[in-house]
Amino acid sequence: MVSGSLAGYALGHYLWMLPDGNFTHIATYFFNHIPGFTELNYHYIQNLYLKWGYRILFFSIILPVPYQFYSITAGVFQFNLLTFTLATLLFQGSRFFIFAWLTVKYGEGVKPIIQKNLKIISILCIIIILIMFLFSAL
Repeated sequence: MVSGSLAGYALGHYLWMLPDGNFTHIATYFFNHIPGFTELNYHYIQNLYLKWGYRILFFSIILPVPYQFYSITAGVFQFNLLTFTLATLLFQGSRFFIFAWLTVKYGEGVKPIIQKNLKIISILCIIIILIMFLFSAL
């Protein structure tokens, strides 16, 4: 789990930035061929990722997007490696723990139910988490 995420992080980091801090040819290709994606936009998104990074990784446990996307973008936007590793271990570990617990408690029949209703479950989890954050702020 963590080793695959670290590999994705390294892939994103080393394919995007050179050791001297300049962009690689791949990054330059993206800047030149994706309309509206400029170095200025990259730095803006990077600042957002650095500001909201661990929250993004937290919500990744319930969003139906492969975690490899998050690990590669964490490397591209130079998210702190230690924070990324700890967040991956904590958040992805809790996700696997929850699925394992549900499988042990309710049997193998729970897997197809979760897979079939993943979007609805994700939306409900996000709503519950937002409500919890709102009530904890009061």
